[in-house]
Amino acid sequence: MTNASANDSAMLFKKRQMSKSAAMEWHDLNMMNSLTYSPRPVNLGTLTPNEKSRIIKRERERRRLIRYLQVRQQSAENARIIREKIRAAKEREMIAIKNEIADAIVRRMNRERMVLSLTDSVDIQANSVSRKRKIMTTEDDERATKRHEQALEKLRKERQAKRVKIISTAERRRMAERIANLRSRSQIH
Repeated sequence: MTNASANDSAMLFKKRQMSKSAAMEWHDLNMMNSLTYSPRPVNLGTLTPNEKSRIIKRERERRRLIRYLQVRQQSAENARIIREKIRAAKEREMIAIKNEIADAIVRRMNRERMVLSLTDSVDIQANSVSRKRKIMTTEDDERATKRHEQALEKLRKERQAKRVKIISTAERRRMAERIANLRSRSQIH
């Protein structure tokens, strides 16, 4: 086995051990090193202008890629932190909702127990309610329904009046702005 094939197999072994993102970063770093790798030491004083510009360009590209990797890593870290915060917030919210539901169930069960205990005593009294009392309760229900309808109608009228007032105020404001704009235009010309 040659030295190059041994290096290749060692690199493959390293790549298999790394995660996918780590392998990508490793690849990117190798690319950066290959961009700036020079088999001979560089003395900038003895280089031609083309060689200098090529070396400077490679160095800029290498630095740009390094910065790109840093930004990518920071973005990934920030995204991970945000995901964790969102997950924790959802978990807290779910716990709060579960507790709220459990409390509501307990309250409802207590209320039902209380109603059941009261209905046993009310059943005895309910049988003795007279016909006149039943008529009065239906009349009261009818009156309550009428009062409810009247209150709703009054509320609708109040809301409509409020809307009209808001609309007319807005229209007056728009008209005043138009007049002011026309005046300012006529004074300019």
